[in-house]
Amino acid sequence: MSKSELIGYIRKSKAGDSLKICVLKTILEKAETVQSMDGTTEYLTLVMGLSRLKKVVAGEMDVTSVCHLSDDEPAGNLPLREYMIITTDGHTFSPRNDGPEPDIENCQVLGRLFATGPKEAVKLMLQNNPELIEMGFEDVIVYPISDEATFCCISDCK
Repeated sequence: MSKSELIGYIRKSKAGDSLKICVLKTILEKAETVQSMDGTTEYLTLVMGLSRLKKVVAGEMDVTSVCHLSDDEPAGNLPLREYMIITTDGHTFSPRNDGPEPDIENCQVLGRLFATGPKEAVKLMLQNNPELIEMGFEDVIVYPISDEATFCCISDCK
């Protein structure tokens, strides 16, 4: 199976005329690379969802993920899909809450990554973030992210 690791993000520059790609520095030292045909140059393989990247460029989304794929074992013919893993465990604070108590009962996004199926997505998330178990998260919901998903700002929908 291919291992997918979230390693960064892409967003439009403040001027809006270029894309800003931010990648974890530590991944550059440990990531698998591919060689050029002549064997003189090594490249790091990064994956970004094209439909989501187009939405960032069009201004329909603020940011999208950058992932690194490595082969633990051959993946066969199983296609990679992007998954979002959420939980209803825990609590969150609204942006304007200055108090010590959480004021929102909602879901939390634990991860977003590429995998061949929902169970593999959870396994990869736990491999990359083992602290989630120690933090007490137990129940998760795994959603495939489709090209039909709509993203918008709340202020634009009033």
